[in-house]
Amino acid sequence: MKTWILVLMVFLTQALHAQQAGSVTLSTSDTKLQETFDWAKRTALGYAHDGKDPVGYWYEAALPGREAFCMRDVAHQSMGAEILGLSPHNFNMMYKFAANISDAKDWCSYWEINRHDKPAPVDYSDDKDFWYNLTASPDVIQACYRLYEWTGNREYLSHPVLRNFYEKSLTVYLDRWKLNPDEVMNRPRYMNLEDPPRAGARFRNARGIPSYVEAAGGFIVGVDLIAALYAGCQAYGEMLSLRGEKDKAVQFVRKAEAYKKLVDEKWWNEQKGQFETFVTPGGVFRDNVQTINGLTYVIWFQATSDSARIKGVLDLLPQLPANVENRSHYPYLLYRGRYTEDAYHILVSLKDMERSKYPEVSFGVMEGIVAGMMGLRPSATKGVIQTLPQLTAGTEWAEVRGVPVLGTPVGVKHEAAGRSTFTNSGTGAVQWQASFYGDFQKIRVDKEETKAESGVDAMGNRYAFVKVEVQPQRTVSASAR
Repeated sequence: MKTWILVLMVFLTQALHAQQAGSVTLSTSDTKLQETFDWAKRTALGYAHDGKDPVGYWYEAALPGREAFCMRDVAHQSMGAEILGLSPHNFNMMYKFAANISDAKDWCSYWEINRHDKPAPVDYSDDKDFWYNLTASPDVIQACYRLYEWTGNREYLSHPVLRNFYEKSLTVYLDRWKLNPDEVMNRPRYMNLEDPPRAGARFRNARGIPSYVEAAGGFIVGVDLIAALYAGCQAYGEMLSLRGEKDKAVQFVRKAEAYKKLVDEKWWNEQKGQFETFVTPGGVFRDNVQTINGLTYVIWFQATSDSARIKGVLDLLPQLPANVENRSHYPYLLYRGRYTEDAYHILVSLKDMERSKYPEVSFGVMEGIVAGMMGLRPSATKGVIQTLPQLTAGTEWAEVRGVPVLGTPVGVKHEAAGRSTFTNSGTGAVQWQASFYGDFQKIRVDKEETKAESGVDAMGNRYAFVKVEVQPQRTVSASAR
């Protein structure tokens, strides 16, 4: 009987998620923005698969046509997927990566898994011969923490398979690949290889690439890997704390700070006013034609808190050429730094770029609009749903509805005049943090003026906010002028 009940519950949960998939909508006065959203939603949902394949719920997160998903792309598409209601897809794919780490693979997972629930043959021959970017493991850990903050799903904190992945990826994985803070700058480039080399091995030089920048050679570690290690340790420390394991949490937060110290003290070049991107044997830094692709991740992983240095990277993003995978992050990153005009320009141009059909682009656009421009940023840890609008002059108003956040569908409308409206379409009350850039002393909530609190973003920009409890099936407005 209990088994049948469990099966029924799983079926009902999947059916509910299937109904929610694609429920998010955008209405706006801005025709270009509307076209961009419609394209992104249609394109991204076209890559989603409903659980009938052997691998279960999944969406394409690799080169189109491979019918597969890779660790890097899932980590970066997951927030756009959550906005689209693809929650079961995210959890299933993260679970698959976590379940497939092993000692035989030197604590790596499968870099890319296909619809048949197998490692994609294009990247994998066997456990000793496969492609793997070392940045992926801590990147997935940070993505899982971000997914918890967006959804409130505590399985991201406590599921035993995920917990094992987090723990192994930040202990024995680091040991095996010499990625601990005190050795990462002097590690060998090629490690854990078959000796003598096997005839016909396809991935001898790609089994443990110490960066996401694959075109570069001759380096022992990229700044993106160290930034990811910071983010992964910090995320795991937060998750341990939420599970009540305070002492253990402190250990990983301290390790995170050691990586962050490396980024700020070793990788910052004062003369250039920029971060280095690669270090070669002997400790010599050098750049590469894909420099900007490495720098992006210092900001993506928030591996520096220095606003001047963050600005130094963000200033470069609109100027330098980058592959479409990196460029798909730009709207969210630029909105997060309050580069509103640059963010908007890139956002509405992504669908017309070469290789715009790469799945990461449409998912990145969804995140850029909802989490970036609309500033919808939930925190399960704090129990709030923040909004922080960044409309450009050409967008008189914009409204999103049906966004699944913390288990509740919500809607947000922003008007250029400084007014936001929040709708709770769920069955339980939520805490809305209505935020506006500026030094406002008061914010009007519906018809009543309320004393505002103040905060700062990563760039030191000040904003005012109030917290409002919004009851189910209610709409509340806030304005700052």
